[in-house]
Amino acid sequence: MGTDKAKKSIDRLITSLRSLNKNAKESNFGKLISKQAVEAVKTLKGKGNFAEQFASMTKKFAKDLKTMTKNSKKEFNSMWSQIKKTSTSGETDLTHQLNSFSSKYKQGWSSLESGVHKSFDHFWASMENSAGKGVNKVIGVLNSVNWEN
Repeated sequence: MGTDKAKKSIDRLITSLRSLNKNAKESNFGKLISKQAVEAVKTLKGKGNFAEQFASMTKKFAKDLKTMTKNSKKEFNSMWSQIKKTSTSGETDLTHQLNSFSSKYKQGWSSLESGVHKSFDHFWASMENSAGKGVNKVIGVLNSVNWEN
């Protein structure tokens, strides 16, 4: 039924979450700031303007943050799309099975009703036939009696 699809969907979800987690660890905010601070200190020794260096590092950080956000949104949308697709498919399968059951249930009751009608029709036709034969025999006996004696 839909359990294999659901398991595959959950497996894909777990894979997506692991990938998202890995990206988050690789783009660790604290490590990025630390790395950029070390870079700033090295570049400031004997040259450059602190404000320019800081502005450059801020731009790089903003760019990295934007990339991380974009990748996270992409992963989430992919994961959500897959969940929606799987749930819609499962819902369709369930609806089909319920409709099939309903149809078979109604068909079974109709068949039972038809069988009961046929049985009673046969019973009453048989009773009518038997009663008719009995009445005819009684009339035959009455006709054979000599009433004039």
